[in-house]
Amino acid sequence: MEHPPGKTSDVPDQGDDSLPEVQDSLNIDHVKRLEQVFIMISPLFAQMEEIKQNKYESLRQVYDALDDVDRSYEEQKDTILQTLCGPSSSLNARILAQNVGAWVGRERDAVLNHHEVSMATAMKEGTGEAIKLPLYLPLDTRKREIRLLRLLPGDKSTKPCCEMFEASMDEKPEYFALSYTWGDQSVTGTVSVNGHEVSVTGNLEVALRNLRHEDDAMTIWIDALCINQRDLVEKRRQIMQMWHVYSQAECTLIWLGESSDDSDLAMDFVRTVNEADFNDPEVQLDPTIWKAVDRLLHRSWWSRVWIIQEAVASTNAIVKCGRKEAHFNSFMTISRIAIRRNFSVKGTFASPILPCCSLLCMIYDFEDQPKEASSLEPWMIRAHDFKSSDPRDKIYALLGFATAEERDAILPDYTKPLDQIQLEVSAHLLIESKRLITLQRGRGPNSVGLPTWVRMGSSSSEQSYMPMIFPAAGRTPYSASANSIIHPVFSSDLKTVTLCGSTFDTIAFVSPRVMPKALFETLWPLTCGVWENCVEVFQAKNGNPYANTCGKAEAFWRTLILDRLVDWSGPPPSAFGHLFEVSTGCAQVPEEYVKSCKTASNDDIRTRYLYPFYRSILAHLSGRSFFITGKGYMGLVATKDGAEEGDLICLLAGGEVPFILRSKGESLYQFIGELYVHGIMDGSAWNDSRPLPVGVKQGKEDGWEEFRII
Repeated sequence: MEHPPGKTSDVPDQGDDSLPEVQDSLNIDHVKRLEQVFIMISPLFAQMEEIKQNKYESLRQVYDALDDVDRSYEEQKDTILQTLCGPSSSLNARILAQNVGAWVGRERDAVLNHHEVSMATAMKEGTGEAIKLPLYLPLDTRKREIRLLRLLPGDKSTKPCCEMFEASMDEKPEYFALSYTWGDQSVTGTVSVNGHEVSVTGNLEVALRNLRHEDDAMTIWIDALCINQRDLVEKRRQIMQMWHVYSQAECTLIWLGESSDDSDLAMDFVRTVNEADFNDPEVQLDPTIWKAVDRLLHRSWWSRVWIIQEAVASTNAIVKCGRKEAHFNSFMTISRIAIRRNFSVKGTFASPILPCCSLLCMIYDFEDQPKEASSLEPWMIRAHDFKSSDPRDKIYALLGFATAEERDAILPDYTKPLDQIQLEVSAHLLIESKRLITLQRGRGPNSVGLPTWVRMGSSSSEQSYMPMIFPAAGRTPYSASANSIIHPVFSSDLKTVTLCGSTFDTIAFVSPRVMPKALFETLWPLTCGVWENCVEVFQAKNGNPYANTCGKAEAFWRTLILDRLVDWSGPPPSAFGHLFEVSTGCAQVPEEYVKSCKTASNDDIRTRYLYPFYRSILAHLSGRSFFITGKGYMGLVATKDGAEEGDLICLLAGGEVPFILRSKGESLYQFIGELYVHGIMDGSAWNDSRPLPVGVKQGKEDGWEEFRII
């Protein structure tokens, strides 16, 4: 689901009429403060009573009047919270503030319901003819009501016509759910809904023309029509129900768009593909078919952030492109083949960063864990390169994966500035998780003006890399800080966070970023040779930290793949060392392997032999830079900002990987990004014999350093 830029009220919502319970008995101070708040908001209730008594010619006028109430409440919201909290920030006070917002919201709903019902039942003067019912009547949140469409039969040439009705999710209605992209919002069409002409995006109108049956009606849920986009309170409530809408649907219909070029060829292949046919390395795919499949997998649907929740939540899904269709599982089969085999248009490997492949990994990860173990933070990291028309949806579109506590704390609010949302969510994740997983995100272009530790925004596809994290478990495969936890301290405006830890080393050499297209060209052996020469120079001067462990050569190739297989299941076997030597021309493919490949060319034989190593290289080295530390350690760094010589390599409490900080003077630091340092990822450099301070004080405590990050 995608949403155009807009606004919603910030009235808190619990999904029903229940309110949070106060944890302890209220003291007299709370009561006095609550009385002050009632005096503050009494004009709002008087304003809503006046709106209720007024006569309006249309519901649009009612909405406009209530928008004034929303704005007035928004302006007073912070003052209300401050009044209730007083000098402290007690849980009771915050719950009371939430209840106040809910009271305002319920009164607003009552006013709107009054006018909708009165207009629906009014009679035209002197004619006895009933006025046409409004398109949207209030939904009963206690019954978890949604709206459904009965898409009437018709052919592709006629305008889509629908009948809309309410249904309770508790009664398990039967319906399809549509997953699609809104597309270019300047291109519009019309749909008839209960006799109303409704403007929709052109892509949705085309989808309905193609999806409807010629003889039978079908019941379907569509976000743009089934949610009253002008009712800001309803919109928030419905977004919070999105997971249930897709998980309870009989089938999710995924609309990729109209057929074009060779999309029919691709759809026919996907529909009939048999994964077992490609277990034999001698079986090759027709390049013409693969080009068609490649284009299909790069349609916009695969890269939109809303489809992650929709695809993962759906128990049954059909993909449609024009008049062709295939089961969603068939596309997952294609993804597995693409990752496992050397299928590509341009002679390189199908990258695990390909959105379709990333989505496959997310689905598998989610299925491997209990739903209650899911949390928002790791999914935001893995969804970093997915797109949304509104940057706020990079958070809101993933709330289906959030814990109950996270859903209570992070409510969809399109009225807040983007920077404020990203700052508040980042601080909340640090406090609640007590880990620095959120700092492992990349930093995108729309993060300008935010503190450097707020790692949100979108990176360009050319700078994509796979983060060092399991999305389902919410952890990395490393423990550089020995599974410690954090007690962050924030400035009053949240823009400065103080963390504790220690400085391990500094960056002494850093290479340019490695891009996927250059990995397997003739530059690969040359690049590795240059890096190895740099290691020789630095270790000759400062010593070899790997002399008593794995040795310099093995440390080098393990660094290039983060010392992990492509699925993060564990370190690669020592046999990968020979694969690395073959890839750089220092060794040959074993003769017995050559003989086993009967019909393949020499280049194909070499490619197949090296594939396990190439696959790990592509997944882990793409988008990263190779670096050497002052002590001679080797590593990889992935950050848009770029590491520089002299940057600090720090181990921070709560961090599962090391991080780069850049000194800005006066005990202040910029946060640059995560990094891999071979030899310390298991916690061997973390001194956990010293007790961590709870909170952070000025100066050093028991040898720990304080880092004030801005």
